[in-house]
Amino acid sequence: MCYTYIMSIHKTTSELEKRLEQLQLQILDVEIEIGTGLFVSNDDAVKQHQDEYSSFQQKKDSLCSDIEEIRALAEKRQQFKNDADALHQQMDSLATNWPPLYETLGAAIADSPNALYDKEFDPFREPIAELRHKDNEARVALDNLKDQMANQSFMNRLLTQVQYTARNKAVSQLEKKIAQLYVRCGKVIFESGVLAHPFEEGRLPDTVAEACVACNELQMRSNQLQEQLDNCTQHLEENRQSLLDKGVTSDNPDKRIKAINQEVDQELQKQRELCQACGHDFSARYIDPDGDMLEEYLGGGEEIATKLDQIARLKQDKVICARKIQIINLSNQIDGISKKITSFRVTIADNEEKIASLQSRNRDLEDKIAISQSEKEQLLVQLNELELADAKDTKRLED
Repeated sequence: MCYTYIMSIHKTTSELEKRLEQLQLQILDVEIEIGTGLFVSNDDAVKQHQDEYSSFQQKKDSLCSDIEEIRALAEKRQQFKNDADALHQQMDSLATNWPPLYETLGAAIADSPNALYDKEFDPFREPIAELRHKDNEARVALDNLKDQMANQSFMNRLLTQVQYTARNKAVSQLEKKIAQLYVRCGKVIFESGVLAHPFEEGRLPDTVAEACVACNELQMRSNQLQEQLDNCTQHLEENRQSLLDKGVTSDNPDKRIKAINQEVDQELQKQRELCQACGHDFSARYIDPDGDMLEEYLGGGEEIATKLDQIARLKQDKVICARKIQIINLSNQIDGISKKITSFRVTIADNEEKIASLQSRNRDLEDKIAISQSEKEQLLVQLNELELADAKDTKRLED
């Protein structure tokens, strides 16, 4: 029962203390609203703090603007990156078209010797001729084996088939080597630029000119993509510099935005503190700490008057709440003192009982002392008589 009562009191006190804290926070919020309203309306009551309030607001607006710019720049950067990736993929795809075009051009140049590109073709002339000669020999040998198998018996044809397969593989390898050499030849001569003017002037052999058409078209498409990629890369660098100017030093703009938001919160807190202080001073002119109106607000702002009424009611509730807490605390103190008094009285009663017991024991001891004293006196009388008799007998003997 007692434990439950104590728990109930503690719970009530805790609830009242929370309520008191809530009321104080509500008062602060209303004071902030009043201060904000005064600053927004440029009221004379806050004129001396108007510049400070405006500086907080400007700083906050500037920071918020930076956040929006960073987000816009980050979005553009991602778009530029996506565009660059797409262009790289297109260029990689186009690059796969070069080998067959170079091969066609290299073969056309080898088939059509011309003084226009003699110097550039010279390093490839003998290697191509040598591979072509080997290829022709291999093909002739392959055809001979094929003809030979047509007139052979089954067993001999099987043996010749093994030779034919080996020769056919050698021909395929030679074809690959020739194709690779054509690709290198076409690439080197095309990239040297020696074919450009003769092509424009129509002085190239037909097969070489036809091969150049496809190469020129692919080169034009590649150049266009490269130009777009260069442009995109330039935009990315400009974007990176713009982000750097905004304090974004990594690939994570959210980190910088988070830091700016913290600065915004700091400016907002300063602004709120200023509004609360001004709102508090303003309301204190009309409302005392107990929530009683000191004077009527005659200003033109109906909203201000409503908020002053709110503060008055909140302060009154706060007084009531604080009083209830004080009543509970005083009651607890009184209960504590009453318990002490009861405890002291119990101790006194215990002590009185102990004293009565000790006094009874003292009386018993006094009776025992009286009896012992009487016995002592009787023994002393006997002792005196014996000593006197002994003294007489001792004197008679001496005489």
